[in-house]
Amino acid sequence: MIKTIIFLLLIPIITFAHPHVFADVALKIEVKNSQLDAVQISWHYDEMTSAILLMDYDKNRDGKFDKKESQFFKEQVFDTLKEYEYYTHFKIDGKKIPIDNRTKNFFLTYEKNKFIVNYTVSLQDISQEKSIDIGFWDKEFYSSFDISSEFVTFNKKLKFDIEEVEDDIYMGVVLKLKL
Repeated sequence: MIKTIIFLLLIPIITFAHPHVFADVALKIEVKNSQLDAVQISWHYDEMTSAILLMDYDKNRDGKFDKKESQFFKEQVFDTLKEYEYYTHFKIDGKKIPIDNRTKNFFLTYEKNKFIVNYTVSLQDISQEKSIDIGFWDKEFYSSFDISSEFVTFNKKLKFDIEEVEDDIYMGVVLKLKL
């Protein structure tokens, strides 16, 4: 009886103690004149989340997203992530760079049963000397992001490491570039 009561009391904690949405991050990094110019970011959602998002946002049910459907998702979902920094965190030479006015070229795709959010972060006007960190995490712990080296491409060869960020509340991932 006491075990049942303890279990029932812990259900809310167990339910909220893990991410509900999983995304693999793909990055296409553009370098010009030894400076990071832009980063094209794609979030490839897990199949369960993808199926739900496809049903909700593919209004004409054709399995792809036109400009109107992408814009609707951007306004209804992506733009609301501004208060969470779009789960995207940049540090250049140790200084945090807000990206809220740097995101552009937003569009959606659906490939291989994956709902994909695509956007670009423009950085051409920021002085860069040694290092750039590009991190992805959700402090609310509802979304989990992962980066694999095979999903990181460059137009110019750069050295990088991928590190996990661990916190008492959330886990994240950071791509560390060396210029």
